Amino acid sequence: MKRSSSPAAENRRVRTRITALAALALVGLAHAAAGSSAPPSAAVRAKQAQAAQVLGQVNALDTRFGAVVDAWDGAKIQLATTEKQLAANRARLTAAKKQSRIAERRAARLLITIYEGENPDLIQLLAGSSQLSDVINALQYTRDVASSTQRVAAEAVRAKNRLAAAKQRLQEAERTRRATLAQLDGERASIGTMLAQRRRLLSSIHSQIGQIQAREAAQQRAEAAAARARLAAQMALLKQQAAARAKVAAAAAAAQKADPPP
Repeated sequence: MKRSSSPAAENRRVRTRITALAALALVGLAHAAAGSSAPPSAAVRAKQAQAAQVLGQVNALDTRFGAVVDAWDGAKIQLATTEKQLAANRARLTAAKKQSRIAERRAARLLITIYEGENPDLIQLLAGSSQLSDVINALQYTRDVASSTQRVAAEAVRAKNRLAAAKQRLQEAERTRRATLAQLDGERASIGTMLAQRRRLLSSIHSQIGQIQAREAAQQRAEAAAARARLAAQMALLKQQAAARAKVAAAAAAAQKADPPP
């Protein structure tokens, strides 16, 4: 005949099962609670890869934007320099035109006076000369003065023409630099717009990553809470079963004492 186990042994077996069940449940809870330190999910990894790609685009655009801004600043400086040179050239050209007109008028009046014989100084010089050499010297002097006046007038005209040519070159340079500045300005605005769009996209991706991680964390917390609830229910059931077995064992022990076996 098989001997029935004692109440103490039965209670030890029940406590052992409860302890084992609790240990297994605690391991599951520990894994659920460690979800935040677990590797990122596939959705998070995909968004992180997209964020890295967009970040690379942002860095490339930022580099281009800096280079265009530097070129734009340089073009502005060159244009300002050209405008200053053009303003100075205009002032010099105006003065040169005035000097050229004065020199031309003087040369014309002198030549007219010489060739028409209406120069009082020359007439007095010729009238007071007693020798032919004095007359020749006077005529040569007059021709030298006329030639010098013509040279001055011609140099004034050449200076005016040089300044006019320089003005034309500066105006062409100004137009070219204005066009370059306008092109760089448009490129700077375009890159700035693309850069702002990529930065907004990067911020949106980071926000999406945070939302995904928050949802996954909430799901893990819910799973951990459900596991705790199941553990509590199983523990309560085991305790009830243990109490019932203890009652049965106590009743059996009492009956055995009251009617001992032969």
